[in-house]
Amino acid sequence: MIFLNPKLKAGALKFFTLFRHQIPKDVVLQFIPDLVRFLTAASCVVHSHAANCIEKLLLVKDEGGKARCNSLDITPVLPAMMTNLFAALAIAESEENQYVMKCIMRVLGLADITAQIAAPSIAGLTSILSEVCKNLKNPVFNHYLFESVAVLVRRACEAEGSLISSFEGSLFPSLQTILANNVAEFFPYAFQLLAQLVDLNRPPILATYMPIFQILLSPELWGKRSNVPALVRLLQAFLQKSPNELSQGGRLIQVLDIFNGLIKSASTEEQGFFVLNTVFENLEYGLIAPHVAHIWYWGKMLDSILTLLLRPEEERVDVEPEVPDIAENMGYSATFVSLHHTGKKEEDPLKNIRDPREYLVSSLAMLSAIFPGKHPQIISANVEPANQAALLQLCATFDCPII
Repeated sequence: MIFLNPKLKAGALKFFTLFRHQIPKDVVLQFIPDLVRFLTAASCVVHSHAANCIEKLLLVKDEGGKARCNSLDITPVLPAMMTNLFAALAIAESEENQYVMKCIMRVLGLADITAQIAAPSIAGLTSILSEVCKNLKNPVFNHYLFESVAVLVRRACEAEGSLISSFEGSLFPSLQTILANNVAEFFPYAFQLLAQLVDLNRPPILATYMPIFQILLSPELWGKRSNVPALVRLLQAFLQKSPNELSQGGRLIQVLDIFNGLIKSASTEEQGFFVLNTVFENLEYGLIAPHVAHIWYWGKMLDSILTLLLRPEEERVDVEPEVPDIAENMGYSATFVSLHHTGKKEEDPLKNIRDPREYLVSSLAMLSAIFPGKHPQIISANVEPANQAALLQLCATFDCPII
């Protein structure tokens, strides 16, 4: 087959990709070494189809939704596969081949990442990142480049936490170049990767991160809406890892000013509450107490809580998203693009509360017992009539009177 015309090779690879769901796993495993070899084909069409074929094969699922291929299946060919994928990007006209980079991302997401794989991979990815920072041409390629970095950092550090320092050493120069040279199109990606690195650190985080924390608090950085979700993600990481730093130098006031700015716009108000949640979850209440009265007028908040709790349960459940597929015609725009692999698992701070409705009315009952006669007036003045009726019903149901 190695003597076939490149068009015939590409056609065979396309056929193999198209009918991948019908091809038995044992046959797939026999062909993977050949696919790895085709990655170094001089023809851009051939190595692109080879990369696309590998990437698609790794996504195939059998009945029940279980992935057909696992990390053990590609372990024998993994070093050669990664070497050839990076070699393909060195071939003329394939320096920013999005099919190759997407394949790198998919392989790193499945493989068992050892230090022997991690070191050359991060070196290759940061070298490419340094080059694309000089001339932004292919937004789809660049997105998969950042996703590849993110999944490599995540998977490698899951296996060996000590690798974080080497990743920081490799990535910091590139991330600093993006910020220093005002590569604005890459700002959201850089902030998400920085958040991932902060998350992986054990408190207290390194002093090298603190200048970034200070820059993060500057109001000017929050003016571009496409930056906001990534900035919030990074701010949350800092607040979780270094809450004590927030109580120094007026930083808490700066964070609350950011919160106030975000909730003034419907497009960013949700992000504002992500910030506020993180503040309340990680700081001692004594530090926050002087500001609470300025954060929310109490009766209206109760009205909103009741509106939320009275909605059907299925409307309040978030569904875990799958890895998105980036459109080939994607361009640089004001729209934020999330890096799936920098996402963090959200911890429920109220996981011990079984029934939020009971918790609400029992808390109100205890509070009203301390300050009798005060809360019925506030409720009457601020809570919508329908919500008032529902609240009275809940109080009766759980035997929690508000006096």
